[in-house]
Amino acid sequence: MKRKYIYLILTLLWISSILYMSSKPAVESAAASSQIVDLILKWFGISSEYSESISFVVRKTAHFTEYFILSGLLTVTYSAFTNKKYNYSFILLMGVMTALSDEFLQGFIEGRSSEVRDVLIDFSGVAAFIVVFRVFIYNKIFSSMNY
Repeated sequence: MKRKYIYLILTLLWISSILYMSSKPAVESAAASSQIVDLILKWFGISSEYSESISFVVRKTAHFTEYFILSGLLTVTYSAFTNKKYNYSFILLMGVMTALSDEFLQGFIEGRSSEVRDVLIDFSGVAAFIVVFRVFIYNKIFSSMNY
């Protein structure tokens, strides 16, 4: 019984961290991304002329990844509270609602903007988790069957 509340707290903390990161002004957000970009440029020996493109990929990958993780947390939390394995509609709805809230918030932050593209990337992270989860479940089921 305690486990379900731990899942709920983790999920709420993850959503809070997503919203917190979105509440940072563009300068702070760019500084965090540029540290990762600098590491990539150095590690792979890439010219700094590509830093803007790599920064774009890093930021969008971060969006995708944070929502992929959110989808996993939503899945275990839903399962813990309902005794059902999953509910794709619930997970997709919660993911898109979080993404919309995230982008709405960014519209009020200095130097940031709300972008439909980011909502789509966030949503694709949620959907990708569902696909991976479904494939894993099916593989587990079919590999245990005796033909």
